[in-house]
Amino acid sequence: MKTTRLWLIDRTRAGAILLMITYHLVYDLNRFAGVGINYESPVWYAIGKASALLFIFLSGFCSALSRHPVRRGIRLLAYGLGISAVTFLFLPAAYVRFGILHFLAVALILSPLWQALPQRLLPLLALLAGLAGWKVAQLSGPTGLGASFLLPLGLKYPGFDSIDYFPLLPYLGVTLLGIYASKAYRKNRRSAPKPRVAEGSFSLSKTLSQHSLKIYLIHQPLILGALLAWRWIFAPGSKALSSAHTRLFPVFFMLWQHANTPGKIAGTLETLLPGSHLLLLAEALGLLLVGLFIYLRARQTRE
Repeated sequence: MKTTRLWLIDRTRAGAILLMITYHLVYDLNRFAGVGINYESPVWYAIGKASALLFIFLSGFCSALSRHPVRRGIRLLAYGLGISAVTFLFLPAAYVRFGILHFLAVALILSPLWQALPQRLLPLLALLAGLAGWKVAQLSGPTGLGASFLLPLGLKYPGFDSIDYFPLLPYLGVTLLGIYASKAYRKNRRSAPKPRVAEGSFSLSKTLSQHSLKIYLIHQPLILGALLAWRWIFAPGSKALSSAHTRLFPVFFMLWQHANTPGKIAGTLETLLPGSHLLLLAEALGLLLVGLFIYLRARQTRE
């Protein structure tokens, strides 16, 4: 069945993808290749944050137009858990805990609740989410409140570190603004102008937009693989390459060291999976089951 796509959504998502790839390339060059680019400078920080905020806003906008937001949320949560597992193997000290995929998944699973609210309440709730996020940030930190199971709300425990972290507060406010914009669009779409778009540029943005999840999942492995291959070919044995290996594959090295020692592998895994991390994983699996239950009940109601 032929579907109608919104050209502005496709172009905005394509722009967010390009910003994301650019920021991650700079980040990887600095962290894994030793290139002196400060990815924490205001310009690069703004590029990375703008990309994430665009994705979150568009997710909220499209969730109000989607027929199966809960189903999409469950799928994203599965991908997010996979990314957590993979990054834990490569970067156990700063692996992804409630990154942007986890956030988008939870926001989609909960989206039927927000869509049922009156449109006029959504901006107010978005403002409250932003203020709550600001307050939660004050409670977190080296001496503040926080625990592993509170990470989704933005309460970080002392020593917390993650390469990708997007808590519900304050970012849920951006999702609510996206839902608000979608509701406003649906009310006024009959009178909205229909601009003509050049076929070539539209096709490119459409392709990027349609495959945005695939691009997100593969772009980092491709960048890191290219960097390691470059260092391997043009600078074999360099300190930067060795540093990249020890950063990317510490778990494999640790398991290899204990592979021939009986009883050491279990102890190593126990060290790498402390109770708080297991608790967070249990929470994610519980949320996955809740989303599955909501989806099955919604499907039963439609039938």
